[in-house]
Amino acid sequence: MKKGRFKKKIIICLIILAMVFGFGSWYRAENYSTTIYLVRHGQTEANVKGILMGSGGDSPLTADGEKAVEATGEYLAPIRFRSAYSSPMGRAVKTRDIIISENKYKDETPKKKLGSLRDLSWGKAEGMTIEDASKKFKDLSDETVFGNIDDSSFKSKIGAESLYHYYRRFDRCLGKIAEEKENRDGDVLVVTHSAAGRYLAKKFGKKDYSNIDNASVTVIRYRHSPLGKTGWEMVAFNK
Repeated sequence: MKKGRFKKKIIICLIILAMVFGFGSWYRAENYSTTIYLVRHGQTEANVKGILMGSGGDSPLTADGEKAVEATGEYLAPIRFRSAYSSPMGRAVKTRDIIISENKYKDETPKKKLGSLRDLSWGKAEGMTIEDASKKFKDLSDETVFGNIDDSSFKSKIGAESLYHYYRRFDRCLGKIAEEKENRDGDVLVVTHSAAGRYLAKKFGKKDYSNIDNASVTVIRYRHSPLGKTGWEMVAFNK
């Protein structure tokens, strides 16, 4: 009888140990973070000329813009990016490719284009100078052109994309990037546009985040925990 009880205790202990180690392995597998290096594309000819250029058009980088991006690439060169994403706009793709060309691990970094990272559309004002658009449409403030970021019913009179729509598609996109298995517990490059500043201001509740410079680096981190501690944090802004 004693031997039978002893065997039962041993079996119970083994089961408990298996459960503990199993939980530990599961927790480690599901408890991860992804660090995103968010870069705005380099200066473009449209930036210099004061032309409104969103997702409805494109403009090449200036020579100064390319130099600034090269400097950003040198700054980020030691970082081993799991993936390098950009919007499909030429100015963003060019910026991403220059940065990766400077990277120490460039041959190991897959490059991808995602439509959800594209810029806001200016609608009928696309391709116009700020001066001409102001004369034609009078008010070019965000609330008039793009609406309030919390207003799901807003429709732009000039056919621009609403901030409400932009915020949600951009947020979903970053979330998917952060949760990709190959990006977990790693660093990721994401090259996008000035509209990302509006996203950051809303996401982190700080108006100062609304403006990001060409070729600047903003670092945000996504932490995931199976116990519910999941979310974003700002690490560094507009560096």
